[in-house]
Amino acid sequence: MIIVRITIAIVAVIIGITGAIAMWLLERKIKDRQRRKPIRLKHSSLRRVGDSMFKSECPKCREGTLPVTRDQKTLKVIAEDYCLLCGQRFIYTDFERIAN
Repeated sequence: MIIVRITIAIVAVIIGITGAIAMWLLERKIKDRQRRKPIRLKHSSLRRVGDSMFKSECPKCREGTLPVTRDQKTLKVIAEDYCLLCGQRFIYTDFERIAN
């Protein structure tokens, strides 16, 4: 019985360390992408996610979502956006079209 508990504790520690390493690597990857220059593109050229008119698939990682960022106070759409998964930043060149 004691051997089982020790084994479970060891496995839990290994899983915890593995999870911490994975989170560290993900944070490092996101910070690296955030330091890069934003990619300029047209919002109209992106593939949409689901039935949303605004949310788009990230053209960089192909798994993340570009939510179309809004100003916190005025709720107006802003030209700069970022991927929720990889952190890559984008600037929409057709900003006027989506802002109205």
